[in-house]
Amino acid sequence: KGPDKDLPGFDFTAYFAHSGVMGTLYDRNSEPMMPLAGFGDHQVAMNLASGILAALYRAEKTGRGDKITVSLYHSGVWDVSLYLIASQYGDPSTQYPIRKAELTNPLNSARRTSDGRWFMFSVPAYDRLYNKFVAEALDRPDLVNDPRFYPQTNLVSHLEEWDQLFNEEVAKHDVQYWIAQMKKAEPGKDVVVCVPSGNFGNITAGLFGKRMGLPIKRFIASNNSNDIFYNYLLSGKYEPRPSVATLANAMDVGDPSNFARVMDLYGKDVEAVRKDISGARYSDEQIADAIRNCLKSTGYQLDPHGACGYQALKEGLKTGEVGVFLETAHPAKFKEKVEAITGSEIAIPERLQAFMRGTKQSVELSKQFADFKDFLMKNA
Repeated sequence: KGPDKDLPGFDFTAYFAHSGVMGTLYDRNSEPMMPLAGFGDHQVAMNLASGILAALYRAEKTGRGDKITVSLYHSGVWDVSLYLIASQYGDPSTQYPIRKAELTNPLNSARRTSDGRWFMFSVPAYDRLYNKFVAEALDRPDLVNDPRFYPQTNLVSHLEEWDQLFNEEVAKHDVQYWIAQMKKAEPGKDVVVCVPSGNFGNITAGLFGKRMGLPIKRFIASNNSNDIFYNYLLSGKYEPRPSVATLANAMDVGDPSNFARVMDLYGKDVEAVRKDISGARYSDEQIADAIRNCLKSTGYQLDPHGACGYQALKEGLKTGEVGVFLETAHPAKFKEKVEAITGSEIAIPERLQAFMRGTKQSVELSKQFADFKDFLMKNA
């Protein structure tokens, strides 16, 4: 309905130019790209097909028809709608066209190689992958943890410097070299899950999941000083004993009841268990060190349980593996102990504060199963 509604609508003009699509496809210091003829027409065709299918589905369900309208301009606006919305918030990284040197994550950008071609780098999780990228892909281990470029909050003040450095490094080699480098540095697809373990309920559930098809390569069972399972993996003998008190108190189990389930799952074959589960154990001193070191190096506040998982994963991951460790409690559960370790105050989440303000409620029942069943039936 606008003033240009009767002008000829080609994808060069209506889809690329008027909608703003073309404004996202070039560096601010260069010229707009030359779009492929008919590209916008294809987008509109897909939107039309989707609209028809949606209308047919609605007609089948409600008996009511629909009128389907599509256009090059509206399709283009839809394709860049996320950026149109983001641009209203004023962040320079959303003000298209933008300069490559101003990208908040310049690891997602195309760079010219020594043979005059362009290689598109895609490293979306900057803080998680920066060190791996510079050490393995760029072959510049001297840039690991460089305070100019890492973490990403520091990079903002050194974007121009990084842009120049990145361009120079990429220009040293041809495109085939960079293909090989990126394949070499690709994060591994072998998932390892590390579980802080006491009574072995969580890791047993994970083992069942693996048997059902969950794509996990292996598990690490991380113990505190109650290292019965760890010793079993070493010796093949299960020798339960009274538990000892530790910082990670929910893991203070000397005879884990789920051990029987693990044995049943693996036919009491210790070699089969070892193929899926490795072990680790940590003293209170080691747990405290892990809490301090993780907070200092990453800013993440571990609880004592998570510290066992974090440290075991850090020490036990192999090349090509991706690790996940479970945090089984919030550090506020161990507020005084963790604060004594780190010297900093633990903030209690509002949800936990609300729970702590609640009134304890209990119902007294006899030890007879019939009474328990009767209570469940009446209150279900």
